[in-house]
Amino acid sequence: RGQLTPPNAPKVGGHGTKVRVTWKTVYIASAEESKFRGQITDRIVIEGLKVFGRHGVAPHERDQGQDYLIDVECGLDATRAAASDRLEDTVDYSALIRSISEVVGGESFYLLEALGEAVAARALVYPRVEMVRVAIFKPALSGDELKAVGVVVERSREQAGERSRP
Repeated sequence: RGQLTPPNAPKVGGHGTKVRVTWKTVYIASAEESKFRGQITDRIVIEGLKVFGRHGVAPHERDQGQDYLIDVECGLDATRAAASDRLEDTVDYSALIRSISEVVGGESFYLLEALGEAVAARALVYPRVEMVRVAIFKPALSGDELKAVGVVVERSREQAGERSRP
């Protein structure tokens, strides 16, 4: 039903691009749970999204690819949606999941920081999203002494506007 990606979102991937997606949890957090500071206290949370991608500095990481685990928190004012109980008054998290998956499963990045920036930029395309926190984890290779490595990127609509200025 309708478009999964916002009309002004940059196109990612190409013909034949395959995206494998799984996730654990999607929920809308209450104001008291919010980790965001300032006036935006409501958030939509996507936790444990697993997407196959080809990112990394090492050639084998880009050639073979692997699953990435992504957590995304979108800060927004959910007051209108709470009152109306209408999808049009919030962010459709199914569409957001598809958009994030297109970014992670599309273009390759050398650094997780660059991938995190691209995911944050895609989330901020949704007009109701005022700020976003993206955590991306790359599971460690077998035999490593740790579970995963990752980065966390936090961006606001205001910061996104500043970055796009010449």
